[in-house]
Amino acid sequence: MSSRCGGRPLSGIRITILNFWRDIWPILTRPEAYQWVLDFDPFTGGDPHNTAAGAMGNFDPDLLAIPPHEGESSEKKEQRQSWRMRLYNIIRKPGQENHYTVAPDPDNPKYRPRAMPFLCGDNPISNTLPAKFLMLTDTQLFLLKQWAAGKFLNEKHEGFGAGEKARSEKTGIAIDRGTLANLLGGSFCPGAEAMWIMRNPAIYSEPYRIKHNPGYQPGSLSLTGNFAKGLEPGDVTQYSAVPWQSDFNECSTQNVDITYDEWNKIYPNSEGDPVKSIIANTFWWPSHRPMEVFTAEGGQVAWSEGIPGSNAGDLKMVTAWKELGFIKDNPKATPTNGLPSFIQVERNDDEL
Repeated sequence: MSSRCGGRPLSGIRITILNFWRDIWPILTRPEAYQWVLDFDPFTGGDPHNTAAGAMGNFDPDLLAIPPHEGESSEKKEQRQSWRMRLYNIIRKPGQENHYTVAPDPDNPKYRPRAMPFLCGDNPISNTLPAKFLMLTDTQLFLLKQWAAGKFLNEKHEGFGAGEKARSEKTGIAIDRGTLANLLGGSFCPGAEAMWIMRNPAIYSEPYRIKHNPGYQPGSLSLTGNFAKGLEPGDVTQYSAVPWQSDFNECSTQNVDITYDEWNKIYPNSEGDPVKSIIANTFWWPSHRPMEVFTAEGGQVAWSEGIPGSNAGDLKMVTAWKELGFIKDNPKATPTNGLPSFIQVERNDDEL
């Protein structure tokens, strides 16, 4: 796409405009969708985390999806920006990996609801190099910051849809997008599909391409993890649990020590420390390892019912995982009939 400035063409400049429904709405609504794979009640963060029926509560698109435009009152403009900033401020930022709560409203710093995402980070299990809670990616944070500042458009209002065409295209890029959209992407502790190593720039030859060892020969694994030479088969997953089902069974919730925000700066390493630890029970990966799910008959049940969170349960999961249910969208659900949007199907209770 080219542009002109002072009469001179500027070729090769690609201008990408932030689209609300394509780029922002999926991030804002993803936490609400967790209600179909876990019981929200013990973990509710309250306003402004909640979404209500009908007008979507604090996530009302009339407040969030309309960018600044000519003809609107200054009062309405300020109201919309205030809500955008409030939601942006409640997102955990770089340097806040160990913060359990944040103050989303600068005018009310004592009001500190849970920071989002409320999920385990890369190291919630120790106080050495801790990263207690999950962070959004730098790209997601950049998009949200632009949106909060009003630098976006509502593609539906502009008359070119909301990205449905791009998502339905049968191209190689669409296949990649569909595959990657179902991966965890965090936390890496050490991880699920891939391990901590994915955060190390040294393993890449170029963006999205793993650098491989050109000297590797089948049957001659070095097992040294030499990043300078490149990776070999198994390097990306070598820290995975064996068998994987044991970790899958246990990675449900985690008691996270949140006594201090800055564990690397303040560490009670002396005897007789008077501080009593403060613990926050936090989820790992509820979209991949569901907790409580809905059935077609109604009601919420434990997804792994019959498999305890113990060593015996780890052993049982090795053979029983294939009998557990799939979570899929409910064809009978509508925005008004109150039925769950996602339900469990194909659970084999006879083998559990």
